[in-house]
Amino acid sequence: MLAGAQLHCISGMPEHSFENTQFTADSNYHSEENLRAGQEAQVDAYIPDTHFRKRDPRFATQARHHPPKAKQLTQDDFTYLPEEHSYQCPAGNLLRMHARRHRIRDGIYRRYRADESDCQACAFRERCLQTKRTKRKPLAIFVEQAVPSLSQQMIAKIDTPEARTIYDRRLAIVEPVFANIRTQKRLDRFTLRGKAKVNVQWVLYCLVHNMEKILHDGVIAA
Repeated sequence: MLAGAQLHCISGMPEHSFENTQFTADSNYHSEENLRAGQEAQVDAYIPDTHFRKRDPRFATQARHHPPKAKQLTQDDFTYLPEEHSYQCPAGNLLRMHARRHRIRDGIYRRYRADESDCQACAFRERCLQTKRTKRKPLAIFVEQAVPSLSQQMIAKIDTPEARTIYDRRLAIVEPVFANIRTQKRLDRFTLRGKAKVNVQWVLYCLVHNMEKILHDGVIAA
């Protein structure tokens, strides 16, 4: 995406014009590979993770709009059995060690898991397993801090008030463009096949969109 944007830059811009430039992207672009690409390109990237909105203080009361769920079991509900090096769940079943050192984001964990047969008809299944399709209970016990990944560094960055302000501008700059093209101009799917033809169709719609902006707001708007 960065390489493609560089090709479409306005003529006359410096060759390395993207260095230290603020870039925002949707959470679907949040990955170690993409964050590393942004780091190598020396851009000031703001790419939130998929749980970004859940941590936003402005959404702290959103739970009131959803029906209450049964209280989920936590790590405190499981009892450690040092002699067996395992954990016992509230139903009395054992979760045996599966991995001594397993990295999850920026932490090292010991992982335990229950036998699949113990979880199938367990009375605590709804409160214990993450989804209906989950077959067995996993339990991760924190051991030590690891070197923060690029993902964790981005999470810490995006949660600052300054970064949230910058990222919020994306909603006013980018989203209205897609909303206009899809809703007002009714391009909700491409009607042609092949990359070349699809690109022509997309460019034509972008051209009409920019002409409309010039008509209403002048050349600066486009």
